[in-house]
Amino acid sequence: MVDSHQHPEWLKPVFGRMRRRIAAFAILGNHDHWYDTALIRDELSAAGIQMLSNRWVELQVRGRPLVVIGCEYPWLRPMPDLSACPSEPFRLGLSHTPDNIAWARRQRIDLLLAGHVHGGQVRFPVLGSVFVPSQYGRRFDCGTFWEPPTLMHVSRGLGGEHPLRFRCRPEVTRLILRRG
Repeated sequence: MVDSHQHPEWLKPVFGRMRRRIAAFAILGNHDHWYDTALIRDELSAAGIQMLSNRWVELQVRGRPLVVIGCEYPWLRPMPDLSACPSEPFRLGLSHTPDNIAWARRQRIDLLLAGHVHGGQVRFPVLGSVFVPSQYGRRFDCGTFWEPPTLMHVSRGLGGEHPLRFRCRPEVTRLILRRG
């Protein structure tokens, strides 16, 4: 969310206008950790967004328990401690990077939402993404992936490290979860 020392100024005005029915959660990523993370967290909290950092919370959604887990690893450590986290409710994970998929699988996270790789930013017909900053290369560049027991959605997001995008449209994803 932050790429300069001026960016924290717009967090509260922009995110404070968002409406939510139940809750809003956020974690930080690789660009955020280069700046004042305490200030960024404070501004997002002031906008009504609950900062998960590397921890978990349990809440009720329509009378059913839901666990939301934040993972800012590897940029902000340590990994979340899930030793006291209930295992039965649906587990929703937020990870800045899809590189945390193996961890999510071990933790039995049901749905992991990730970004970071921006769909590769440059995509060619047939070839697909050209450069994806991930230990998995292009494997998880964007889209939805079933890695049992975890379903992972990787968004291309709105921004990117460079202002260039080619055949890789920015995206905001709306996911609707339904009980099976």
